[in-house]
Amino acid sequence: MEPTETHIVGRLLLSSALVGYAVVTLRADLGETHATNPRWLRHARFHVVWQSLTNAAIILLGLVLIWWPGPMLRPRLYLAGAFGAIILGTFFVTTLTRSLFGGGLRDAEGEPPLRLDLGPATTTFDANVVIFTILSIILLAGVVTITL
Repeated sequence: MEPTETHIVGRLLLSSALVGYAVVTLRADLGETHATNPRWLRHARFHVVWQSLTNAAIILLGLVLIWWPGPMLRPRLYLAGAFGAIILGTFFVTTLTRSLFGGGLRDAEGEPPLRLDLGPATTTFDANVVIFTILSIILLAGVVTITL
């Protein structure tokens, strides 16, 4: 099947979601608040680097599936979308179950929450949840677009 304009839009949306996730997580997880944080246990730092590199490799494979010329374009696009859905979906599952293992969305020296001032009231949002929600919407839009 030859790529159509719809496929190009879908490919761009899928790629944007995957690259967005890679940039955000690699920047945070391999930085001073996570992988090189001396207050973290050495084994926890090992796991965050391993997880980050695994996710980056999966994202790279997803990008190859999206842009490599050849047959079976639609199934490859669905598979790349599934990779993104697994990575982003497991973030949300972990977020919802963090009380089971004593996890937190952020550390004190991590990214501060996003603040929204609405007159006298201030609402805060976790930056990871906001960013990954936006990336999930972009990913979903890409999957929907390739089904058209």
